[in-house]
Amino acid sequence: MKVILLFAFGWFTVVCMAQSPEQETKAIDALERQTRQQKKVILRIERVDTTGESGHRLEMTRTYYLDADKKNLLLVTAYENQQSPTKGLQVLYTFSNNRLVKVSAMPAKALCRQCSATYYFANDTLFYKREQNFAVQKAFLLLDDSKRLSARVLPLLNTPQ
Repeated sequence: MKVILLFAFGWFTVVCMAQSPEQETKAIDALERQTRQQKKVILRIERVDTTGESGHRLEMTRTYYLDADKKNLLLVTAYENQQSPTKGLQVLYTFSNNRLVKVSAMPAKALCRQCSATYYFANDTLFYKREQNFAVQKAFLLLDDSKRLSARVLPLLNTPQ
């Protein structure tokens, strides 16, 4: 009897654990779709010079999307080629309650048509990643990048109009 109960409990735990990240990622994906459709306020567009993982120089264009009513950062898009995003590196940071929940990165389509990397976060911890022929070499730094990005715009939201 104890063996059956132990087996049932173990099976139930495995099923719940296996479904939890998938359900969470679906909720985050739905949040991103909703955010990309509404794009309430564009607060800032900036061009920055940076260095790619391979060490070559990149000029990225960042756009910050905000919900001015709730004073929340919703989405930050970063494109290597703003006029034609698929011709360069693309990185999308999705936020919920001013905390990072998802990062999607895609290289230029000329390099790889089926490549992408998606990282899901909860409570400032990476809990799930989906990499398809492409990976961010230092994925743990995405969280630091997101904090730096949000620090650039959140003070602007809290100033009186």
